[in-house]
Amino acid sequence: MATSRAIGCHARRNRQKRRALAAFAEFKQEISGIDVVLLVKARAAGASWNALVTELQGLLSEVSRRSLHASGLP
Repeated sequence: MATSRAIGCHARRNRQKRRALAAFAEFKQEISGIDVVLLVKARAAGASWNALVTELQGLLSEVSRRSLHASGLP
């Protein structure tokens, strides 16, 4: 996981990393066995918790769909 320096000082960047990790924890079952690289950008700092979780859910659904498609499964 990486954060953009545009977020601010290291304390702010670390807070955003913690928020992203907490959001990932809600989807533990869905991401089991998947390697994920996440870049937290500055606009995430101002996003609400619900917006972060909703965005992450959409991204993980897309990754899952693509991985199933690449493996040839329906």
